[in-house]
Amino acid sequence: MKIADSHAHLNFPHYDRDRDEVIKRAKEGKVMIIINIGSGEGVEGIKRSLEIARSYDFIYTTIGIHPHEAGIMDFEEILPFFNDRKVVGVGECGLDFYKNYSPREKQIEVFKRQIELAVEKSLPLVIHSRNAMDEILKILEEKDPWKNGVLFHCFSGDETSATEIVKRGGYISFAGNITYRDTESVKSLIRKIPDERILLETDCPFLAPVPYRGKRNEPLYIWMTADFAGKVRGITADDMGRILFVNTVRFFRIPVEIEPSIVYKIRRSLYINLTNECTLSCTFCGKRRSYFVKGHYLKLEREPSVEEVLSEINSCKRDTFDEVVFCGYGEPLLRLEKVKEIARALKSTGIRTRVDTDGLANLIYKRNIVPELAGLIDSISISVNAPDEETYAKICPSPYGKEAWRHVCDFVRECRKYIKDVVITAVSLPFISYEEMDKLAKTLGVRFRMREFNEIG
Repeated sequence: MKIADSHAHLNFPHYDRDRDEVIKRAKEGKVMIIINIGSGEGVEGIKRSLEIARSYDFIYTTIGIHPHEAGIMDFEEILPFFNDRKVVGVGECGLDFYKNYSPREKQIEVFKRQIELAVEKSLPLVIHSRNAMDEILKILEEKDPWKNGVLFHCFSGDETSATEIVKRGGYISFAGNITYRDTESVKSLIRKIPDERILLETDCPFLAPVPYRGKRNEPLYIWMTADFAGKVRGITADDMGRILFVNTVRFFRIPVEIEPSIVYKIRRSLYINLTNECTLSCTFCGKRRSYFVKGHYLKLEREPSVEEVLSEINSCKRDTFDEVVFCGYGEPLLRLEKVKEIARALKSTGIRTRVDTDGLANLIYKRNIVPELAGLIDSISISVNAPDEETYAKICPSPYGKEAWRHVCDFVRECRKYIKDVVITAVSLPFISYEEMDKLAKTLGVRFRMREFNEIG
């Protein structure tokens, strides 16, 4: 269990009496990374932020000129601070056309210079945007800092601007104020951001989440915001925390090594990552963009042994999961004998088992392997993905061509004979009809479930 706070202001005077205690509570509460923002209190605030980062190995800082201070700070003053290894970004900087504490023209000038600085230093950019989204997106289009990372902190835009930001490779961060407005529009926006592009923050000392609304915020309270966001996204606070930790490390390039997962937990399921090899080259496969799934890194350095898998499963508390799933980031039945051996060991202790497969095992092994799964596998989920062979061949190319789809359907029919719970799935691509897939499922005598496109795990 771990999490990160991607945006804090621990250098602010609100913490002068008990800063060390606040930081200690965060660390004890598994807040394993804090990004403190060196912006908003002039040069002295930057110095304090850097001093805090130097004092704690898990705290890092950004350096920048807040739009409120664009009219009073000298840009040259901030440049020497970028020589420190604890500086991991530029910002927060941007435009604030709501309060207009600095002249708009000066805000734009200073913002552009900081974008250029981020590009020059190859550092990510942390953006403050208030009543200025269109102007900011226009400037980013002109300056093009996206490849180094762009993060919109305490996001207050709409779904259209969020989609535009994510499309260009940007990140969206939400603060504790999302817990104030439990509305469908807020929930829809939180659900819309892909796992690999979402961050959460405290923005402490401000915007404390419910139940601390109105009180001084602190990094430990990131867990309340994660719990809210996790429930909206259909995952646990632990799942959300893991995603946030990985995204913060990756965005700010924090030197933390993330080991590949053999057995990994999402919600109340344990997944086994047996192989990265696949039968298909699906056009929508998540591996095309990332090997991270819900904060777990699934790119294997080597395929695990049966003993390694069982050892990791046995190290998990039995009351924390309901089933073990052969899935990972590859086709598990390519290691059929290992699947059977592991499943046999699990069933001997009463653990429920499931296989997620592309359904081509009979074609691969040139025999009907389904009877070999009888009594070992309680449930099987088969990715049929298309209502006909032409569409399947187009979106799930393989050496078997159009013939593959028919073999998958035959595999489904065989599974009905030997496995109690059989479901077919498809990814919600624009041209895949739920009605057609559901009709196919009924023809095959099984259930159908549509999987969200770009939502893995």
